[in-house]
Amino acid sequence: MEIKWLKTFIIAASYENFRQASEDLFLTQPAVSKHIQRLQQELGDELFEKKGKYIVLTEAGRFFLPHAQKMVRAYEEGVGNFRLWKQGYNRKLTISAAPQIAASVLPSLIKQFVERYPHIEVTVNITNSFQVGKDISDRRSDIGLTRMLPGQADVSYELIHKEKAVLVAPFSAGARTEQELLSSYRLLTNNHPVYWEDLLLQIKACYPHIQLLPVT
Repeated sequence: MEIKWLKTFIIAASYENFRQASEDLFLTQPAVSKHIQRLQQELGDELFEKKGKYIVLTEAGRFFLPHAQKMVRAYEEGVGNFRLWKQGYNRKLTISAAPQIAASVLPSLIKQFVERYPHIEVTVNITNSFQVGKDISDRRSDIGLTRMLPGQADVSYELIHKEKAVLVAPFSAGARTEQELLSSYRLLTNNHPVYWEDLLLQIKACYPHIQLLPVT
């Protein structure tokens, strides 16, 4: 039983379409069909059946799918660990980080970490803040750095840094008061989903005629 047969079966099962599977795997459609046929011969059972223009998993296919996924994961993990070993690493750390964190404080943190733990390979996944908790929950990452609290019940978190919201104006504005600045310029808002709603209520209470420009 070859890993490439299992991978083809898993992709074909996700689409229930050999043509889409061939595009995803960069194989010809006959090659996909051949992989499935070889796997079925090895197992001694049909994994797909035709229903009109479509193919669907048979009962045997539905039963075998999670086992195929488990075998492929074990294979990929083994190969990955072997490659780490060849490179002198003995462990791997995957970090999910929000773009703002990845572009500011993360590089110095990683530099300190790899100097202290040279035998740990570090991989960084850049993703949106709201996706970080899901990456941890789905075990795609070991830890995460996000600008908002995770909503997943199986993810623990710790607040490690807090900053004040700061009003920033063009240098040409000079030493003008907050009221003068907010009367002269549009306020860029909504670049963070957590604090802006409450902050805007406070700002509008003081400056009800302020002009806003939402920026995601």
